[in-house]
Amino acid sequence: MDSCKERLAFVTALSVAVAVALIWMPLAGCRRAQSAHAARRHAAAWTHRTAALSLARGFLAAAAVGNTALFVGGQRYHKGIVGTVDIFDAKTGRWSLGRPVEPTFYLAAASAGRRAFFAGGWGPPLENLNVVDIYNPEAHSWSVARLCKGRMWLSGTAVGGDVLFAGGVNVQMGLYADVDIYDTKTRRWSTAKLSQPRAWMAATSVDGLAIFAGGQTRRGWSDRVDIYHVATGRWTTARLSQPRSDMAACSVGDLAIFAGGSTPRGSSAAVDIYNAKTGTWSTARLSEARQNFAATAVGHYALFAGGLGANWSAVVDIYDAKTRKWSTARLSQARADLAATTADGEAIFAGGFTRHGASAVVDIFRPPVRGSGGRLKP
Repeated sequence: MDSCKERLAFVTALSVAVAVALIWMPLAGCRRAQSAHAARRHAAAWTHRTAALSLARGFLAAAAVGNTALFVGGQRYHKGIVGTVDIFDAKTGRWSLGRPVEPTFYLAAASAGRRAFFAGGWGPPLENLNVVDIYNPEAHSWSVARLCKGRMWLSGTAVGGDVLFAGGVNVQMGLYADVDIYDTKTRRWSTAKLSQPRAWMAATSVDGLAIFAGGQTRRGWSDRVDIYHVATGRWTTARLSQPRSDMAACSVGDLAIFAGGSTPRGSSAAVDIYNAKTGTWSTARLSEARQNFAATAVGHYALFAGGLGANWSAVVDIYDAKTRKWSTARLSQARADLAATTADGEAIFAGGFTRHGASAVVDIFRPPVRGSGGRLKP
């Protein structure tokens, strides 16, 4: 879309018809990535298996607490919005269904203090949700809190016992700068403001910092980065190398990595890497340009999977923070708008949309371990 307003009008019209488009940006405007890592090795040593969600859906949210991974809400394409909760015990490999939450999609998720938080989203009929569903895996119970304002396409992350949900947009095309902060130690909520109202940001945390990057404002794509310092409660700002939204982000070691995304010219292969130890930024490139994909970290690896570029992608770009090298793997099914989390040392990518509709596929990756002679083996 050419602007935030056009994008919101587009999605609103489709939701009234109870259908979500599978193509978010005109494919004619999406270009294949010109990779700076054409010689990347294939990550063949990774163990890869598949499973299935109870319902095929995209725009769901994922979070993990210990060995328990949760996949909440979502949109079933022409079959409506759901509040389904799929629970995966990564230790035993067993799946179960949790108590359904209020039907929602475009929500955000984060984990802290032995709890998983699922906030906001869009529920029927055309409702901006302010609900925060909080899961306690030890008691297998749910509790509910409220955001200061109902909104969708917000971003969530957790740092130092604080859970943050920032930005977002409503169905009336109003963008928010609001940040809801929950302190898991005091069990109290507070609020703050981003430096500019926006939605479709990427968020991750590293070394006492919660970082919200990019997104879209009323004027278009943003390169703004808002950084929350949990030790002081202070906010600072930085800038991405390229204005963009719909990125995927995760952290590994001292690095916060913001990859890909949407730009006025189509999908991006840009990667911005913030080193919290040195306070410096550097850049890299994905193997192919794409947006609407998912990221998670396991061990010293950061994984960026799926997405939409010149077509639906099955590529998984893997960054090894120890060697500073990139490699690639593949999902079992090309798809976008999937959810990702990590539990018990496994990176899990669930659901999403393919060119044919919603997907129930779950791809589970376990990183290689070093054997004798330094060789990698599953």
